[in-house]
Amino acid sequence: MALLKCLLALREMRETRDAQSLRRARDARAQADAAVTRAERALEQGLMETRRQEDALFDGMRGALWPLSTVQGMHGRLEALRQGAETLRDGVAEAEAQRTQSQARLETAQAVHRRSRKQADKASEVHAAHEREARLLSERKEDMEMEEVAASRRPVA
Repeated sequence: MALLKCLLALREMRETRDAQSLRRARDARAQADAAVTRAERALEQGLMETRRQEDALFDGMRGALWPLSTVQGMHGRLEALRQGAETLRDGVAEAEAQRTQSQARLETAQAVHRRSRKQADKASEVHAAHEREARLLSERKEDMEMEEVAASRRPVA
Protein backbone atom coordinates (compact mmCIF):
# COMPACT_ATOMS: atom_id res chain seq x y z
CA MET A 1 0.00 0.00 0.00
CA ALA A 2 2.81 2.39 0.91
CA LEU A 3 4.55 1.50 -2.32
CA LEU A 4 1.45 2.44 -4.29
CA LYS A 5 1.19 5.75 -2.46
CA CYS A 6 4.85 6.43 -3.17
CA LEU A 7 4.29 5.54 -6.81
CA LEU A 8 1.31 7.88 -6.97
CA ALA A 9 3.33 10.68 -5.41
CA LEU A 10 6.13 10.13 -7.93
CA ARG A 11 3.66 10.12 -10.79
CA GLU A 12 2.10 13.34 -9.54
CA MET A 13 5.54 14.98 -9.36
CA ARG A 14 6.26 13.74 -12.87
CA GLU A 15 2.96 15.11 -14.10
CA THR A 16 3.72 18.47 -12.50
CA ARG A 17 7.14 18.52 -14.16
CA ASP A 18 5.58 17.60 -17.50
CA ALA A 19 2.98 20.35 -17.11
CA GLN A 20 5.76 22.87 -16.46
CA SER A 21 7.61 21.60 -19.50
CA LEU A 22 4.43 21.99 -21.52
CA ARG A 23 3.99 25.58 -20.31
CA ARG A 24 7.60 26.38 -21.19
CA ALA A 25 7.16 24.87 -24.65
CA ARG A 26 3.99 26.91 -25.19
CA ASP A 27 5.80 30.06 -24.07
CA ALA A 28 8.69 29.30 -26.42
CA ARG A 29 6.23 28.79 -29.27
CA ALA A 30 4.53 32.11 -28.49
CA GLN A 31 7.92 33.85 -28.41
CA ALA A 32 8.87 32.26 -31.72
CA ASP A 33 5.57 33.41 -33.24
CA ALA A 34 6.24 36.92 -31.98
CA ALA A 35 9.78 36.81 -33.41
CA VAL A 36 8.42 35.74 -36.80
CA THR A 37 5.87 38.54 -36.71
CA ARG A 38 8.55 41.09 -35.80
CA ALA A 39 10.88 39.79 -38.53
CA GLU A 40 8.11 39.89 -41.13
CA ARG A 41 7.19 43.42 -40.08
CA ALA A 42 10.85 44.48 -40.28
CA LEU A 43 11.10 42.90 -43.73
CA GLU A 44 8.00 44.73 -44.93
CA GLN A 45 9.25 48.02 -43.53
CA GLY A 46 12.69 47.44 -45.02
CA LEU A 47 11.22 46.66 -48.42
CA MET A 48 9.01 49.76 -48.28
CA GLU A 49 12.00 51.89 -47.29
CA THR A 50 14.02 50.35 -50.13
CA ARG A 51 11.27 51.21 -52.60
CA ARG A 52 11.09 54.77 -51.26
CA GLN A 53 14.84 55.17 -51.59
CA GLU A 54 14.81 53.72 -55.10
CA ASP A 55 11.95 56.01 -56.10
CA ALA A 56 13.71 59.03 -54.60
CA LEU A 57 16.90 58.08 -56.39
CA PHE A 58 15.21 57.77 -59.75
CA ASP A 59 12.98 60.81 -59.22
CA GLY A 60 16.01 62.94 -58.42
CA MET A 61 17.59 62.01 -61.71
CA ARG A 62 14.52 61.99 -63.91
CA GLY A 63 14.98 63.73 -67.23
CA ALA A 64 18.71 64.16 -66.86
CA LEU A 65 21.62 62.45 -68.50
CA TRP A 66 23.28 60.22 -66.03
CA PRO A 67 27.03 60.24 -65.88
CA LEU A 68 28.76 56.90 -65.40
CA SER A 69 29.80 57.70 -61.82
CA THR A 70 26.18 58.46 -60.90
CA VAL A 71 25.00 55.20 -62.45
CA GLN A 72 27.73 53.31 -60.61
CA GLY A 73 26.83 55.06 -57.35
CA MET A 74 23.16 54.27 -57.89
CA HIS A 75 24.06 50.66 -58.63
CA GLY A 76 26.05 50.48 -55.38
CA ARG A 77 23.18 51.91 -53.37
CA LEU A 78 20.70 49.56 -55.01
CA GLU A 79 23.02 46.63 -54.29
CA ALA A 80 23.25 47.70 -50.63
CA LEU A 81 19.46 47.94 -50.47
CA ARG A 82 19.16 44.48 -52.04
CA GLN A 83 21.59 43.03 -49.49
CA GLY A 84 19.63 44.66 -46.69
CA ALA A 85 16.43 43.09 -48.00
CA GLU A 86 18.19 39.70 -48.20
CA THR A 87 19.34 40.07 -44.62
CA LEU A 88 15.79 40.80 -43.56
CA ARG A 89 14.51 37.77 -45.50
CA ASP A 90 17.15 35.60 -43.83
CA GLY A 91 15.93 36.89 -40.46
CA VAL A 92 12.38 35.90 -41.33
CA ALA A 93 13.56 32.45 -42.44
CA GLU A 94 15.51 32.00 -39.21
CA ALA A 95 12.51 33.07 -37.14
CA GLU A 96 10.35 30.58 -39.06
CA ALA A 97 12.87 27.82 -38.34
CA GLN A 98 12.83 28.70 -34.64
CA ARG A 99 9.05 28.65 -34.66
CA THR A 100 9.10 25.20 -36.27
CA GLN A 101 11.51 23.96 -33.60
CA SER A 102 9.36 25.44 -30.85
CA GLN A 103 6.29 23.77 -32.34
CA ALA A 104 8.10 20.42 -32.37
CA ARG A 105 9.14 20.88 -28.73
CA LEU A 106 5.57 21.81 -27.82
CA GLU A 107 4.17 18.71 -29.52
CA THR A 108 6.77 16.53 -27.78
CA ALA A 109 5.95 18.06 -24.40
CA GLN A 110 2.24 17.54 -25.03
CA ALA A 111 2.82 13.88 -25.89
CA VAL A 112 4.90 13.35 -22.74
CA HIS A 113 2.25 15.11 -20.67
CA ARG A 114 -0.54 12.94 -22.11
CA ARG A 115 1.49 9.78 -21.47
CA SER A 116 2.22 10.83 -17.88
CA ARG A 117 -1.43 11.68 -17.32
CA LYS A 118 -2.47 8.24 -18.57
CA GLN A 119 0.09 6.55 -16.32
CA ALA A 120 -1.03 8.59 -13.31
CA ASP A 121 -4.67 7.76 -14.02
CA LYS A 122 -3.84 4.08 -14.36
CA ALA A 123 -1.86 4.12 -11.11
CA SER A 124 -4.78 5.86 -9.38
CA GLU A 125 -7.17 3.21 -10.67
CA VAL A 126 -4.87 0.42 -9.46
CA HIS A 127 -4.54 2.13 -6.08
CA ALA A 128 -8.33 2.53 -5.80
CA ALA A 129 -8.82 -1.14 -6.74
CA HIS A 130 -6.32 -2.23 -4.07
CA GLU A 131 -8.05 -0.06 -1.48
CA ARG A 132 -11.43 -1.59 -2.41
CA GLU A 133 -9.97 -5.09 -2.16
CA ALA A 134 -8.42 -4.30 1.22
CA ARG A 135 -11.69 -2.82 2.48
CA LEU A 136 -13.70 -5.83 1.25
CA LEU A 137 -11.16 -8.19 2.79
CA SER A 138 -11.34 -6.41 6.16
CA GLU A 139 -15.16 -6.41 6.02
CA ARG A 140 -15.14 -10.10 5.21
CA LYS A 141 -12.71 -10.76 8.03
CA GLU A 142 -14.95 -8.82 10.45
CA ASP A 143 -17.98 -10.82 9.28
CA MET A 144 -16.12 -14.09 9.83
CA GLU A 145 -15.01 -12.98 13.31
CA MET A 146 -18.58 -12.02 14.17
CA GLU A 147 -19.81 -15.41 12.94
CA GLU A 148 -17.17 -17.12 15.10
CA VAL A 149 -18.24 -15.08 18.13
CA ALA A 150 -21.90 -15.86 17.43
CA ALA A 151 -21.07 -19.56 16.98
CA SER A 152 -19.15 -19.67 20.26
CA ARG A 153 -22.11 -18.16 22.15
CA ARG A 154 -24.56 -20.77 20.93
CA PRO A 155 -25.27 -23.47 23.44
CA VAL A 156 -23.68 -26.74 22.63
CA ALA A 157 -26.39 -29.37 22.35
